[in-house]
Amino acid sequence: MQDNANLDVWLAELRSGDAARVRRRQFWLERVASEQATFVGMLTDLAEATSEVVLETTAGRRHTGSVKAVGHDFCAISEHRRWAFLALRSLAVIRSTEGAAVVASGDRTADVDLTLLEALADQLEDRPRVVVWLDSGQHVQGELAAVGQDLISVKIDGEPPRITHVSAAAISEVGL
Repeated sequence: MQDNANLDVWLAELRSGDAARVRRRQFWLERVASEQATFVGMLTDLAEATSEVVLETTAGRRHTGSVKAVGHDFCAISEHRRWAFLALRSLAVIRSTEGAAVVASGDRTADVDLTLLEALADQLEDRPRVVVWLDSGQHVQGELAAVGQDLISVKIDGEPPRITHVSAAAISEVGL
């Protein structure tokens, strides 16, 4: 009986040691992943996880929803049946809305091989109504009329309707 008790103690010590080794290894793996994390990688992880998050822009605008795609220079977020394309250079903060914290985890690349202008050009056929927010805080609202190499054109309502051209370099976000 004494031998079995010693074996039980020995086995319990091994198991607790294994559990401690697993915890240490997990800690180091998470630390290495967070040290290599990038903003695009974090957004790509969120797009795959379909977690609800809050994205805050440098202009202080907030978008709550699920990241749907990450392109070369933008991400797409779905918010209450509406979409927003956010220029990556205009994003400042990612916050979790759920109980689990958003953990930075890697240096992945964009999951969609498109730029913001290419993504907008893909929408042209439907002539969607858009709100184009500029870095200055101003916005242009109307129908997406054209997408050029470094600008977009928006048909503004009114009599007569007019076209407003927006420099791509000034676009912070586009709501669809």
